[in-house]
Amino acid sequence: MNRRVAKAEQWSLAVISVLGLGAAAGAALAISIANAQRGRRRAPLDAEKWHAACDESGSVREFPALLAQIQAGGCQHSVRAEVWPVLLQLVDPGETAAAKAERHADLARRFARLQQCCQELQREAEQAHRAAPADAPHAAAPPPPPQAQAVAQRQPPPACANDEALDAGAPQGAQRALASLLCAYAVHDPETGYCQGMSDLAAPFLSVFPGGEDVLAFWAFERLMRRAAPNFRRDEQGIHAQLQALMRVLTAADAALAAHLHAIGAGQCFFAYRMLVVLLRREMTQAQGLELWEALWADECWQQLTPFKHEAESAGLGWEAGAQPDLFLLCVAAVVLRQRRRILADCESQDDAMRLFNSVRVEPWETLHAARTLRRQLCGGAADIGSASPGPWVSLME
Repeated sequence: MNRRVAKAEQWSLAVISVLGLGAAAGAALAISIANAQRGRRRAPLDAEKWHAACDESGSVREFPALLAQIQAGGCQHSVRAEVWPVLLQLVDPGETAAAKAERHADLARRFARLQQCCQELQREAEQAHRAAPADAPHAAAPPPPPQAQAVAQRQPPPACANDEALDAGAPQGAQRALASLLCAYAVHDPETGYCQGMSDLAAPFLSVFPGGEDVLAFWAFERLMRRAAPNFRRDEQGIHAQLQALMRVLTAADAALAAHLHAIGAGQCFFAYRMLVVLLRREMTQAQGLELWEALWADECWQQLTPFKHEAESAGLGWEAGAQPDLFLLCVAAVVLRQRRRILADCESQDDAMRLFNSVRVEPWETLHAARTLRRQLCGGAADIGSASPGPWVSLME
């Protein structure tokens, strides 16, 4: 018998003896405990429940309860186009339908200006190409900026050619839409521009906001990039800060594992570089990746509704007092900790660790469960997610 199920049954028997529950109730409790411990996915938020939570004006009622359900089960794909703008805080849940329409019109105007700028860059790139002397190629005029070259070709920059999201077999229309979105973002945020890996983050938005909704696809992606952009900056300060934070978590959670990583030259956690940059997109299917992302966004919304206070600095982890560890960072830490045995037994160098994590596959709900458990351990069990939503999943996670 599965050890977790056996342990859950022991707990249920104890509850039966104290509360006088019947055998059926005890069995149900055992199953619930076992499922919670495995980190199984609960029912996702569907269109019926989402629309039932919206009043006549279009405002969302009981938003915390919806967040709790998304944290436990994600969303059905059919409702993501309505839910994601709220989770990404592009739209306020209390806004009426009229206010949302006005906001959408403003976003459309801003996106149109970006597209116009892209067209101007395209013309500049074409003019620069025509101005180059045909008989003196080495004396050609300086090339336009990389984003201008990209717009001129209506393709992502050359570095994007190896991105998995731009599958050569994908429809040309999908590739053009992705290139257009990435070029518009390079114009919108020239400091970050375009870097390889961005297409992994952008492509899912085009699947969630299909044909005609490129405005929402772009601005929802822009919201995601507000957090992710430092990972793509040329100075690499943002990604190195995350790698250092990851090692602090690993040290606090498993000092022996952290010591081994340092001993084999992997103490800088470069093996986790890709996981952090593309938000675990390449370690799971796209469907699984979307479930993970929306659960993380719901967690972030939840934490803003119910600020979590603890003294993280006392644990030596480097977070400011009153803040808490980023749940996605803890997800990556959970992925690493899950490979503990293989790291200690098989990894004798940084290259070994790189090869190991290049082939790792991740299950989102088990990883989320492990990350939440790790957060409670690091933060002394002071708080957890979804506590406003009654039910066995919440109570059994404690």
